[in-house]
Amino acid sequence: MTGPDAIPMEIDRIRLRIFHETKDMTVRERVERVNRIGSDAARLYGFKRIKRAGGAPRLDPLPEPPGSQVPGTVTCRRLSAADLEPDMLLPFDRRQDVPEIWRKREGQWSLEANSRMDDWDETRKRQIVQEVFARIFATGGALYGAYDGGRLAGFAGHYGDPQGSAGQYLQLVQLQVSREHRRRGIGRQLLGMAADSARGQGALALFISAHPSKETQAFYRAAGCVDAAEILDNLTQPGDVPLELPLGNL
Repeated sequence: MTGPDAIPMEIDRIRLRIFHETKDMTVRERVERVNRIGSDAARLYGFKRIKRAGGAPRLDPLPEPPGSQVPGTVTCRRLSAADLEPDMLLPFDRRQDVPEIWRKREGQWSLEANSRMDDWDETRKRQIVQEVFARIFATGGALYGAYDGGRLAGFAGHYGDPQGSAGQYLQLVQLQVSREHRRRGIGRQLLGMAADSARGQGALALFISAHPSKETQAFYRAAGCVDAAEILDNLTQPGDVPLELPLGNL
């Protein structure tokens, strides 16, 4: 991304990198240092600064919309626990062709040929609702759904319990778009809504255990994700690539 829209993202990346590089400081000292750098950079680019409850300045965020329209007939909205139904994912087409995957060997990432197709059976679909979705609400996180009429076309959420050495992360979980609805901007919309929610809860970044497929990695990189500065093995699925999406909340 280039141009004015890239400036906030670049500021966020600089601040998050400095936060990780000042590990010998206390969390308060780290936050104060990164805030000063972020404030100076923002003023250079003409961004307005505001004060939140704790007094730490940050870029004025856009308010989260109650629902957003994706081109076509799909509408994205925040879900509540009342929206959960045990069989709600049974019609969902999770199938994903995975001809190439990124794999790390001897410290180096490379693309390798792969012949599998990923899918969920009915047991796994019910498990996602009963365990993953339920935990999102139990931890105070947020869950978003994309609907094409009354049919669930995609979903994404994040848990509400902070992760990382300084509690800097919230974990993105289950960003999925049904097979027939892909490549329409739904995934990007859902990721943005989850990011706005995590930012509002004070997270510095979303931690993402990202599928190693070539297409999935390209999606996350294009959305601004970078290699995770702190590797959280307990949150990273075997074979996945640990990424983070900076949120600019310092």
